[in-house]
Amino acid sequence: MISHRFRTVGALALLVLASMAVYGPVRRAGFVYDDLWYVVRNDALVTAPVSAMFTDPRTVAFPGSTLSGDVYRPLATLSFAMDRRLWGLSPAAYHLENVALQIAAAFFLFLILSAFFGSGVEAVAGALIFLVHPVQVQSVAWVSQRSSVMAGALGLAAVAALLRGGKRFSWRGIAAVTLWALALLSKESAIVIPLLLLSLEALR
Repeated sequence: MISHRFRTVGALALLVLASMAVYGPVRRAGFVYDDLWYVVRNDALVTAPVSAMFTDPRTVAFPGSTLSGDVYRPLATLSFAMDRRLWGLSPAAYHLENVALQIAAAFFLFLILSAFFGSGVEAVAGALIFLVHPVQVQSVAWVSQRSSVMAGALGLAAVAALLRGGKRFSWRGIAAVTLWALALLSKESAIVIPLLLLSLEALR
């Protein structure tokens, strides 16, 4: 048990160090492109009540943009509203949150791979490749892509909870369903999570 926990903590530490090496420069980046519409010019983040972010599509982005009402991602919008209240318009905090979500996603992927390969080299290597692969850079470095990394982290957490919970539906099953619902509220692409889970169960 101690050895398993040591390997898990070691894997998490390695993911954090790798993310610092690859994504560290984003802390000096600013707001670009759609960040201006979703965050900088979106006054609803500081004026609208929390409930409106789940019921009013106009809170998603600046009303003058073509993005307002275009998507339903209230959890991501809520996270931006919290950021505006906590950090104002200091972009470093927003970027570092995206990095933290990417680390969380990679760690949950490590747990999933561990269910297949054990807590060994294969699981760590897979999580590292996912963490720093070039296809991930835009989602992590672009503030307005928060919805992607948030949905990824929550969706992978849902899968990890079920795969590591055994056959009997328990609190892990309830947690997995809750996490999946939160992933859906982050980005609609999380709809594929049950298909991913079924595919993994078939392989196992």
